Amino acid sequence: MTGGSGGLVPRWSTAPAGGDRYTARQDTRVDGERVSVAIPEASVQTHQVDGVTV
Repeated sequence: MTGGSGGLVPRWSTAPAGGDRYTARQDTRVDGERVSVAIPEASVQTHQVDGVTV
């Protein structure tokens, strides 16, 4: 798992109750083989992680 440039993991956040609608975020990075994200209650998060082999 590499993430994008500099280990960046692009993500998009949607929390209908808070008015956040498919908002692009650039605040998440790969740390070794882990990605940690605090996910707000009642929201949907989409992450794009490059270099993952399943």
